[in-house]
Amino acid sequence: MTTGWGERPQADLRASDVDRDRVADRVRQQCAEGHITLDELSEMLARTYASRTYGELDEIVRNLPVPVRTAPGAPAPSEPRLPGDGSLWWRIGLGPYLVINAMLIVIWALTGAGYFWPIWPILGWGAGLALAAVGGHKPGAHGHHRGQGRSGGPGG
Repeated sequence: MTTGWGERPQADLRASDVDRDRVADRVRQQCAEGHITLDELSEMLARTYASRTYGELDEIVRNLPVPVRTAPGAPAPSEPRLPGDGSLWWRIGLGPYLVINAMLIVIWALTGAGYFWPIWPILGWGAGLALAAVGGHKPGAHGHHRGQGRSGGPGG
């Protein structure tokens, strides 16, 4: 643990709620990355919120990997963007897209095969899937940061 000025606080100093929340976020991130199990996460969060000093918080995170910090202004590491390598929206959307559009084509064929009206849902839905496949939509990325309201950001 370090203070906002980059120095390490004394282990017997009292920790604040913000310090406990910072450690809890780090522990949750380590679980999300697979460094700890859900059982360990539960136990470590309980210890985190019961901690009173910086020393107790340090003990919780002492065997966890140190998060990599990027230089200010440096771009964040890129996320997987190709279909099949992590795009949940792509994987969830492709199956129903294929099945439903196949059904629409069958309905079109059974009703006389005139004007090819299934092209509109095929193109519209397909455009949405294509955007998801190349990373055009990130769940939760709606322009707001967690914990900030409309006036919580810079200039607001």
